Parts: sequence; C-alpha cells; structure tokens
Amino acid sequence: MSILTEESIVALAVGKEVDFENLEKCAWKNGGDSNYVVYSSHFLYESNLLTAFGVTPALKDTWERRGIEFNIYLSILDGKIASCSIEKTSETTLSARGCTNTLKPTQQELRVARRIVQYVTNVLPF
Repeated sequence: MSILTEESIVALAVGKEVDFENLEKCAWKNGGDSNYVVYSSHFLYESNLLTAFGVTPALKDTWERRGIEFNIYLSILDGKIASCSIEKTSETTLSARGCTNTLKPTQQELRVARRIVQYVTNVLPF
C-alpha cells in the first residue's frame, strides 16, 4: 500500500467536478459562496457518512475522547474543486484562554480525507 500525503490528496482533488448533491449532504458553506467545509463534528453523528468515509468506531472514539476536529476545506470554482486543505486540530484548555494545536493526520485519517473528496466529486477511488 502506498503512503498517502496531504499534498497527494489535494493534487488529485483539484480540478475534479463536484457532485453538489453529495456536497450538500456533508459540507457547510464557509464564508463566501464558493467555500465549503466538511466538519468531523457533523459527520461523526451521521451513520451513512461514517460508512461512506470509512470512519471506524475506534477512530470515532479516539476523535471524541481527544477532542480532535478533522475538517476538509474546499474552494469550488465553476463547479470544480479549485483548492482543498486538510486540517486536524485539538483544543487544549491547560490555560485560561485555551489554544488550538495543529496535528499531523495519520494514514488512516488521510484515507478518510481521500474518501471525502471522492464522495463530493462522485469519483471512483483515485
């Protein structure tokens, strides 16, 4: 099995046509008309999306226990993905203000990200 990188997923996503029906099922508008985000805090509680994205019960449990947010940001132009980014963060409340830590996605999480892109583009696996 080849090693996935964030860059390889982004490279394969950019330029793909968007299936707006599937996009509406899993993404929220984020700012302007062409920006969307697929929030893990949303899809973790939608069994059909968990299955489509390949999120295992163990991964779901880990994200919930550790307060991890795993989000995919998409910018769409002329019905195609213009840009894509993957963000994994956790909040820490060790100080009065708290802070957000950026984490590196695991291979399993990158496979989830790839499936999310496949879902919103309705493209068979890369």
